[in-house]
Amino acid sequence: VTRQSYWNHENRPVCKVGDKVLEVPFETFFYNPKLPNYQISIVSTVDLNDKDNFNVYGISTDSGIVYVSENYIYLMNEYYGYEINEGSLAQIFGFTGIFGYEDFYTSNEYSARTDIVKIKLAKNNELKLDKETVLQGSCNNQFSFDEKDGHLRIVMDNSDNKDSSKVVILDESLKTIGELDGIAPGERIYSSRFVGNRLYLVTFKTMDP
Repeated sequence: VTRQSYWNHENRPVCKVGDKVLEVPFETFFYNPKLPNYQISIVSTVDLNDKDNFNVYGISTDSGIVYVSENYIYLMNEYYGYEINEGSLAQIFGFTGIFGYEDFYTSNEYSARTDIVKIKLAKNNELKLDKETVLQGSCNNQFSFDEKDGHLRIVMDNSDNKDSSKVVILDESLKTIGELDGIAPGERIYSSRFVGNRLYLVTFKTMDP
């Protein structure tokens, strides 16, 4: 998995395989308007027994954190932004809606968010875009994630200035089915590791020097 900036819309993303430079085919480029981004993630699959057998895919999202399970690739993009809202008819055609404010923002809360894109590892080195979701909060690294029994378990720092952490469990459709909030108030997560049915956390108390 690699990343490319995409400021020049006349250029297609490329991938280097050895001495070859390949443009991402249009039929294997996944664009999702729900995940607007100026970064493109390039995902390549290679058959180690036949290095000429590879596929290249482009996905319209950043991938600051990548977690790979047996059957799926998860791309995580962290950023700060407002809560997205499609807008009701009253918001769209009202005074503020005419000027385009309420169409997009539900509140003035500007907080950390994490986009999650789930990609299925199919046969013949093929990838299929499966699901996507957005969660409030931020994660440290790939060890903040773990897939078990079809559920994705995530450790996150809260984004509402409470200085606490939480564990979120998503089902196969990336819908939240469980959440434990308020872990270690006044502390931040420095590392985490899932082992079977247990989660081990290292936290650090936030305090002035």
